[in-house]
Amino acid sequence: MGFGGIVITRYGLKLWSVVPFQALALIGPSLLLFRGKAEWRRAIPFLPVTGRKAWPTVPLLAGASMAAIGVALAESLFIAEGPMQRGLREGVLRYSPPLRLALFAIAPALLEEAFFRGILLACLRSWGRFWACATSAVIFALFHLNPEQMVPVLILGGALAFATWETGSLWPAVLGHAFHNSIVLLALGSAQTPGAAETVSSAAAIIIIAAGLVLCISGGRWLASSAQEISP
Repeated sequence: MGFGGIVITRYGLKLWSVVPFQALALIGPSLLLFRGKAEWRRAIPFLPVTGRKAWPTVPLLAGASMAAIGVALAESLFIAEGPMQRGLREGVLRYSPPLRLALFAIAPALLEEAFFRGILLACLRSWGRFWACATSAVIFALFHLNPEQMVPVLILGGALAFATWETGSLWPAVLGHAFHNSIVLLALGSAQTPGAAETVSSAAAIIIIAAGLVLCISGGRWLASSAQEISP
């Protein structure tokens, strides 16, 4: 839930207000980066993606999500859940599943991708693919204001930026982001089951991370090669 969720939990506001609060938090930087009408044309748009570029984004983003979740699971084995994380989890689980999905999976995916991959990544294009995607991912991770989430969000942010860079569309990143958030919400719900925490071992977390990274890297190479074939 990023910056909005942290601030709202800290100051005891209603958790549903994370969506408008996060939107306001991203509008200011957007206006600073794109001050004129002509500059807004540089933003990466919501365009349809051709099948040849669309399919490789599936293993790329699914693998990144898997690796990010594996890192989070590994961290949970050694780092106890803090009061802020507990408050966020308990607050999210108070909502019905459909509302939970809308507020904490779909809405953040649209808002955050529009800024971090639509506006910020467009402003960093002159830096080249690697540095633009890496910088976007680092800023995305810092935005979440949570040291425990830093590495998982960094992995996911890098893959989302790469998918956007190669396809020229925000839709793969939005769908991948929403998918990841949905999986996290399901995990939050299953964590309420007695004994669920004990079922995760360090070996299982390492296997999930390794499998996710292999899938992500394979998808990234497939996407890069597909983009080169399509380019004139």
